[in-house]
Amino acid sequence: MVEKIIDSGKIPVVPKIPYATEPAVGDNVPAYNAMVEKIYETYPEVIKGPDFETLFRENPDLLSADGVHPNDNGYATMRELWASVMYETVYSSDSNIQSVDGDVNSDGVLNVADLVMMQNWLLGKGNLTDWKAGDLNKNDVIDVFDLCMMRKLFLK
Repeated sequence: MVEKIIDSGKIPVVPKIPYATEPAVGDNVPAYNAMVEKIYETYPEVIKGPDFETLFRENPDLLSADGVHPNDNGYATMRELWASVMYETVYSSDSNIQSVDGDVNSDGVLNVADLVMMQNWLLGKGNLTDWKAGDLNKNDVIDVFDLCMMRKLFLK
């Protein structure tokens, strides 16, 4: 699934699986989250989502009586954590995600993948991850002129 998202020109956000007090579920959470860690290592472009395992392990009172699903306060806390993590990692000016001119797939470098993504977008066959990086002539329109400028940057 992560590969499909990346191939479509988007950046996936993957959270940690929530802790559960119900042993039939909770006993498997460390193995699930080990796989999430593997995703983070294999696909560095993946944004690390909220750590729901730690949240519920430290606050089991946020789980419902079944020990698996959050209660009303748990869902509210999850929403707050999602917002906080997204603000810190995606929307904050302190974010580690840097915009590079022409880097429309937001992988931190301008390369042939950006040229292909821009070309496909102009042909109506895909999406751009970073519009701002694609508007190279800064006229608030992304068009073939930006693609020509991107090619020029790429060939430097």
